[in-house]
Amino acid sequence: MLLSKAQIEGRGIIEGSADENFRPAGYDLTAGQIIDVNGREFKGDEYEIAPQGIVWVISREIVRLGPTTLGYATIKTGLCNQGALALNIGIVDPGWRGPLSTSFVNFGKVPIRIRKGQAFLRLTFHSFSGNVEAPILTVEKAQYVQNVKFSALQNFGNSFLNISDYLARHQRHAFYKNLGWYGVIFTATLGLFSIILFLVGEIYDLRDSDFAQNNSMIERVATEYIEREEGGYAGRVQRQERYIRRLELRIDQLAAQIEAANEPQGAISENAAGEGMSEGDDN
Repeated sequence: MLLSKAQIEGRGIIEGSADENFRPAGYDLTAGQIIDVNGREFKGDEYEIAPQGIVWVISREIVRLGPTTLGYATIKTGLCNQGALALNIGIVDPGWRGPLSTSFVNFGKVPIRIRKGQAFLRLTFHSFSGNVEAPILTVEKAQYVQNVKFSALQNFGNSFLNISDYLARHQRHAFYKNLGWYGVIFTATLGLFSIILFLVGEIYDLRDSDFAQNNSMIERVATEYIEREEGGYAGRVQRQERYIRRLELRIDQLAAQIEAANEPQGAISENAAGEGMSEGDDN
């Protein structure tokens, strides 16, 4: 059986209730403590949930259910329309006595603001009959807040699905997983680069060697040509000098013959006679 406002008030189900938060067949829980993902309690009055952000909200009121009464919690429509999603809502077990809380995730494109005292959950209550009664479970407010802080710090990331941390871990895992292959690829690349450098060096050495050999050959050929040319020129000069010398001697001979041919006959006879007298004296 669904309980009405009067029945909810009559059974004292909501401790610390405010009349304006009652509904004809339910009650709107309001925000008391706000816990961030680092397990810290927000001290301000209004908290901003960034897109993909997560925050825990604890009710200001205490819910006291009897052994034959259960509750059902749903997110307020206004928050849902802004892009907020409550992760842990649903059945409140019979016999529960303590605050209630939920973790909000902002699926919207813009930040969502939630302030202390703002209604965030709608509760409805159902009574049942039977021979089975649930045990009473009482949790003090201070202990409940500490439990939520620990859960937020221990089990939740900075954003929904902790995508940034997940990607970072995945990238690190992939890096270390493929580190061996990276080493092989790096070693092979380094070896190939070394071979290329060696071949390039050998090519340049061969080119330098060929260039040096070509220069040496050119110098040798040029030297031989110059020597040959100089030797031929010197030979020609010597031949010309010898030829000129023979001409000079020939000219001298001709000049002597001409001079002899032009001497007077008498002088020749006197010379001949003188020579004959000398020969006679010796006899």
